[in-house]
Amino acid sequence: MELYRKDTITSKDIQVIESKLLGKIRQAIDGGVVAFYTKPGLPLCYLGGNMLALLGYRSYEEFVERTQKQIADIFLPSDYRLFKATLRNHSEEKDAFSLEHRLVKQDGNIIWVKSYIESFFDKDGQIVVVLVCMLIQDKKVYEEQSVELSLYKEGSKGGTFRALLDQDFTILSANDLFYKICGYTRQEFDIELENKAKKIICSEDFATIMRKIDKAILRNKAELTWEMRIIKRSGEICWIFISGRLLEEKGYFLLEGFAMDCTERKQAEIAIRLSEERYRIALDRTNTYVWDYDFIQRCIIQTKRSMEINGLPEVIENVPQSLIEIDHVHPDSVKAFLDLYKRLHEGESYVNAIYRTKDSNGEYWWEKVSYTVIFDEEGNPLRAIGVSEDVSIREESENRYRRELAYRDVITPNLYVSYRVNLSKGSVKPYKINIKKNNEIVFVHTYEQLIGAEIRRIPDRVEQEKCYAILSHHELIRAFKEGKEAVFAEYHRKDSQNYVVWVRVSAKLTTEPNTGDCIAFIYIHNIDEYKRAELEQKNLIQRYENEIRMSYDAVFEIDYKRETVHSLAFESGSIKKIQIGDGSFAVAKKTWFDHCRPGAARDECVRISNEETLTEIFKSGCHEISYTLERLDNKTNEYLWYTYWLRKVEWEEHGEKIAMLYMKNVDLERRRQEEHNKVLNVALDSAERANKAKSEFLSRMSHDIRTPMNAIMGMATIAKECLHSPEKVAECLNKIDLSAKYLLSLLNDVLDVAKIESGKMVIHKKEFSLKKFLDDLHNLCKDKATEKNIDFKIDIAPEINHKLEGDVLHLNQILINLLSNAFQYTNIGGKVELEIRQLERTTISTILQFTVRDDGIGIKPEFMEKIFLPFEQDTERTDPKRMGTGLGLSIVHSLVNLMDGVITVDSKVGLGSNFTVKIPFGLAKRRYLMSLEEEDDMLPIIKRKYFFNNERILLVEDNDINQEIIEVFLEEVNLNTEIAVNGKEAVDKFAGSPIGYYSLILMDIRMPIMDGREATKFIRKMDRADACRIPIVALSADAFSEDVRYSERIGMNDYIVKPVNKDFLFSVLDKYLVK
Repeated sequence: MELYRKDTITSKDIQVIESKLLGKIRQAIDGGVVAFYTKPGLPLCYLGGNMLALLGYRSYEEFVERTQKQIADIFLPSDYRLFKATLRNHSEEKDAFSLEHRLVKQDGNIIWVKSYIESFFDKDGQIVVVLVCMLIQDKKVYEEQSVELSLYKEGSKGGTFRALLDQDFTILSANDLFYKICGYTRQEFDIELENKAKKIICSEDFATIMRKIDKAILRNKAELTWEMRIIKRSGEICWIFISGRLLEEKGYFLLEGFAMDCTERKQAEIAIRLSEERYRIALDRTNTYVWDYDFIQRCIIQTKRSMEINGLPEVIENVPQSLIEIDHVHPDSVKAFLDLYKRLHEGESYVNAIYRTKDSNGEYWWEKVSYTVIFDEEGNPLRAIGVSEDVSIREESENRYRRELAYRDVITPNLYVSYRVNLSKGSVKPYKINIKKNNEIVFVHTYEQLIGAEIRRIPDRVEQEKCYAILSHHELIRAFKEGKEAVFAEYHRKDSQNYVVWVRVSAKLTTEPNTGDCIAFIYIHNIDEYKRAELEQKNLIQRYENEIRMSYDAVFEIDYKRETVHSLAFESGSIKKIQIGDGSFAVAKKTWFDHCRPGAARDECVRISNEETLTEIFKSGCHEISYTLERLDNKTNEYLWYTYWLRKVEWEEHGEKIAMLYMKNVDLERRRQEEHNKVLNVALDSAERANKAKSEFLSRMSHDIRTPMNAIMGMATIAKECLHSPEKVAECLNKIDLSAKYLLSLLNDVLDVAKIESGKMVIHKKEFSLKKFLDDLHNLCKDKATEKNIDFKIDIAPEINHKLEGDVLHLNQILINLLSNAFQYTNIGGKVELEIRQLERTTISTILQFTVRDDGIGIKPEFMEKIFLPFEQDTERTDPKRMGTGLGLSIVHSLVNLMDGVITVDSKVGLGSNFTVKIPFGLAKRRYLMSLEEEDDMLPIIKRKYFFNNERILLVEDNDINQEIIEVFLEEVNLNTEIAVNGKEAVDKFAGSPIGYYSLILMDIRMPIMDGREATKFIRKMDRADACRIPIVALSADAFSEDVRYSERIGMNDYIVKPVNKDFLFSVLDKYLVK
């Protein structure tokens, strides 16, 4: 193969390779050769005849037509990604390598092959990859069957299942044991859960499981295991263990596996964690506590318990000098205290000292302080873990044990027992005994009996074997002969109380002076507390590691003095420094900034990261600088946002210049902030446009209100001057009436918008006749049509049912608005049509489509997007004489939505407009069909002559003009009127009148002293026969439906909206006054 690697390769060469590689295996294994270039799609270079047969193609031309010479097309997509990644990883290797993967045949079937892969160069210097593929389909089928058999065997202990990995984790099939574990029968799981396992999996666990499955699919990982909680049909929560493998069938991912109930084991684990937590709490109540010492900052970081005992803040700086300055250390102990920290900084890995310090109450006590140092990979101290133990009692009694100090590393409070063993003779006898633990003594005659008894105390078989391998009789003899003075072993064993604890066995080897026998002094110490402290120390380091990993993506140490940079990494409970490239900070810095987006921000960061600039910044008292830049990501080839923090560690204090650089990817947060700012800008733009529209609306309203007001005031002036001419006065009064009605319509539009925006517009459905409704609508519009000589017609489909149920008043308002616009914007002699069609119909409902069509001036396309917005008008659409308030179509749009309908518009400038409204209606009940023909809700109030029987009306009104108007109205129909100017006066008049004196009360709502509603409540509560039955009719300018409903609740009988329509007033009075 090296021949082709050195020279160029041709198709003929590849044929030679094929014959060499396949010649020996052609008879035994199906296979073939294919070569391709390492370009996108893997363009074909050479294809062997055997490869065509392997893939099921009849000819080379058929293969080319199907694949377009793109070898990537014969790979299964998921395997293609794996193949490309494997090819990249081996790009630097010279030797061939192999890979098992799947290929897609001509007929769509998938086969497994094992490919031997090697790269060459062609005559043009392009890389050619040669694949020698051998069929391993039978082998893979056997492996899959083996997995299935394994699942079946495991299923004998648990439930087997097959699931579709969709959003509901749908169970496709399972055995009875699976359903039993889930707490359901097969039928219950099918009917009640619809086979959706998600319904019984705890939601927190389900989210974790789906993430685990997604990762497995992305990494092409077949095997999966997890534990999760499920809720059984009985409501019981249990733990189950899931194991299975991923499959891909017809583009869907499936999971085949088995489930096992592991509730008891999980409960045991939880019990262990609770036990550990109880132990931690118990430890907090002892006289031992821990803290951290930072070598670089020369500060102590205390734990909560340490702060409670010492009465000092969490961070103590300038240690040890600061503690001496505040007299925390007893003067007699200062030397030992300083010596402890001197030894720490001289590089000792473990130091301890005993001295006197103050507690939180200001009293001195003896403590033993031990420091264990954590080093980096270069041996530099990073941090030390301090442990303090109260030794006051021991120090006070130390003199009594001074003679025993020679044995202090043997006879300690943690010593269980010791033995003197004559290894030469194999004899044993107790040598040193801890009286408090004398029940640990084993009285035996031989060492084999002793080691056997000790091993039986070890619960773990692996530790038993380890212990025996170190402490057996022949191992101790061998160690003695090799010149070793001691042998040690640490393991778990049971004490006399049957508790499992850590122990350390020391075997000190020596020679008996008189006999020359090999003697071993065996010491068994309890080191359980030490091991726990060691574990806590590792956990503490782990916590620091987790905090760093969560807060930053990378941490670097920069030594400006030595011009080096290292990456910091955590490994096995320690911190390691990893050199970046050749270690040169200048090279690393250039690489960093070369990958950042060019610009002023990058140039500024280059400047402030220089040593001279940093010196000025740090001297000013600032200990940290930060900056955010866009940096090119090598994987995505896109610029991502990163934030950098450069913090001073040591700068010129001891001739060093060291800083830490922390890096974090903030691209997602930055982009979210940008999106948020975009939303804010859009909202601001929308608010500004709304304010502008409202300002324009107020300007138009001012114009529209002043126009009728000018007419009212002007006609009133003319009428005063023409009192001698009744005809002129009548003309003026008619024009005043028209202007007042127009002004009222403006106010009604504003009220409708207010109702809609506040959510107070309510739909009231009732049964009505569509035929009668359309007849009335035609009568209302024909005068406008006649006025402009417009051809107006209503076209209704014959199949439509005219007996409907819906909000007829709002339907009327919608169509009147649309027809009014059509008449307004259609020129003289034009056409306006209302077309009604039925879209759908059931036995109880129907959907009708109303289309208002005109051939008027049309609407510009740019205005169509905002045509239904409030206060919006196309100011260029027509002349100002035709402009209204810009609220009509907005009201129509809102009313259609409230009625669960849809409105659309189609218009072309100069050709006219089509407004289409689709609204659902109910069908009227049969017994109401006849009566609907008689109803006439849409026509104005029928004018008729009223004449009453001289009844007395109490008019409660604070406005003089309103009093005069209503009083004149009442006199016209033979009614007497008494007036009260506020609610209190009305209550007093009613209370002082005889029963039945007043026939009805007209009550204004808003009045000084006491309003109409309060007055009504007082009247209804009076203890007199007519207090409850006298009709009280409200007079108010408030037209909101909730005001009407509230008035009804407090006892008012009816509601008249100002300005008062005389005929409507008379019709209301007619309902309540006795004929």
